[in-house]
Parts: sequence; structure tokens; C-alpha cells
Amino acid sequence: MSDSTPIIFWLEYRGMRHRMHDGETLVGRGSRVAFFLDEASVSREHAVLRRTGDVVMLTDLGSSNGTFVNGEQITGSHKLEIGDHVRLGTADLTFGVTRGVSPSSISPGIELIEQRSVARPVMDLSTEPAFGSIEVLETLVANPDNAESIEELSTMVRSSVDRLVDSADRGRVKLGDLERARVIAIAETLRAWGASPEVELWSLNVQKRLQP
Repeated sequence: MSDSTPIIFWLEYRGMRHRMHDGETLVGRGSRVAFFLDEASVSREHAVLRRTGDVVMLTDLGSSNGTFVNGEQITGSHKLEIGDHVRLGTADLTFGVTRGVSPSSISPGIELIEQRSVARPVMDLSTEPAFGSIEVLETLVANPDNAESIEELSTMVRSSVDRLVDSADRGRVKLGDLERARVIAIAETLRAWGASPEVELWSLNVQKRLQP
């Protein structure tokens, strides 16, 4: 992947390829998700996809009907590989990657990619911090035993909190007193895990930034 052509990561669902950018994408059947799956077996907030560069992690959020990769149910987080078959409840998806066209040559929000000589539309998924609802973060920190690595879970949650706080600072999302208190509680939970001095300083900084 050394040339300058953009790399597009996607999940295909019902013939549509949904593009993933860096950051977190909430998947489910609820009103707050970025990737909506219209199937009764899918929980309202079923799973989170997190892309960091060329790595995409899938995390189940305690869904009712489970999250599966290649037929195996996952708990906590799982790294996706190209060609993986993903099932959320009974919703079937395929994870893939391809090289895209230059973003400057296409209309905003819609891109065409080509695979096996068949062009298919790719829907742009929002990965802005506002998607990562506080409820999702609370679910993650409330179930640390489901994570394969506490350190990875802590890093993922801190990254999400940082983006949420940055967006609040820029006026892109509005956090009321209750929401600020809930985010501070998340930061305090990470600190209480017996984390490193770095996490302790981070937690204190989050509290300072969110205090009225």
C-alpha cells in the first residue's frame, strides 16, 4: 500500500458498501447509530467499529443476539481481516478493502469503487465524535472483563473521550451539565482501574476541561 491511491475500507450489507473512516462507528438499529441495520435481531447499539489507520477493530456492546466473525462469536474486541464474514444478529456483512479514486474527482459523500469490474456505490459513514454516544462509552467501561486487553480498551475509550471533548470545545456538539458529569465519571472509572500516571493525568485534565 505504498502508492498514493486512497485506501477504502468498507462493510458490505445488502449490496451496499459502507465506507469507514478513522475513528469509531456505532452500528445497530437505534436512532443514534452511524451505521443503521434494519433487522429486528440487531440491538439498538449492537457493536462499535474502530478504524485506526489500516487496523479495524470490531467490539460487541453486549448485544442480545451476538456478534460473529467467520461463524465464531466474539466477546470484547476483534481485529477484522480482509474478506471476513461478519454477522450481527442475523445481519450478514462482508469486510473488505479496495483502492479508491482521488477524493477531488468525486461528489462529496458518494464515491464509486470498482471490484470485479462492477461499480458499486459506497456510503460515507460519519465518524465524528458526536456519534460515539456517552451510552456506548459507559457500556464499554462497565464491562472491562469483555475486553481482550484492558490497555487497548482504555486507549480506545480515552481516544473517544478526547474527540468528544474537542468537539464540545469547538462547539460542534453541545454537552449539558449531566453529559459533562457522565463523561467525567467515565474518565474517573479509567483512573480507578489502577492505570498509569499518564492515564491519571489524562483523567484530571478531562475533569478540568469539562468543569463549568
